[in-house]
Amino acid sequence: MVNEEWAKGPITELREIGAKEDCDQTNLEKAITDAGATVSGMIEDGTYDTVGQGYWWGIEMGCVCPNGCAFANAEKLYCTDNMTYVGCYNIPATEPITKFPVVNNKKLCAFRDNSYNFLTQVKPVKQGTKWVCSNTTYPTLCGSDSDTKDHVRCIKSTSKCPITSVSYDSSGSV
Repeated sequence: MVNEEWAKGPITELREIGAKEDCDQTNLEKAITDAGATVSGMIEDGTYDTVGQGYWWGIEMGCVCPNGCAFANAEKLYCTDNMTYVGCYNIPATEPITKFPVVNNKKLCAFRDNSYNFLTQVKPVKQGTKWVCSNTTYPTLCGSDSDTKDHVRCIKSTSKCPITSVSYDSSGSV
């Protein structure tokens, strides 16, 4: 599970979009321009995710017998007459649900830069008190000289540094 997450590109853009909007390039770019920023050519090699996506597996239909009932451990598709007589009842199946958290009628949309990930990233070297990206393919430093090696990386000049912190203002906006 950890390797699957680390193999994904890092989140480099995070914006609020309408609760009913899809998290895609059009809506993310609209959110960026609505916030007064400019879209400086989104990275071609990327994906869009809704932050905080949850999944509920649903329920199979069946017979439920409350604790204390003589049939409490029954696993049947339908309750028999004897089972309903002592308090068991049928439940219908429910479909799985994908749910996204909504705050102030908005959800968070993230852009993942797939041009690098945390398994394939290039690390800088420390020269004196400064981190240096000596790899010409990955010349741009993400992080600062005061950061530890775990918090710095070298990326392509066309890529964006990953987001390392998120905060909300007094109105609840990101």
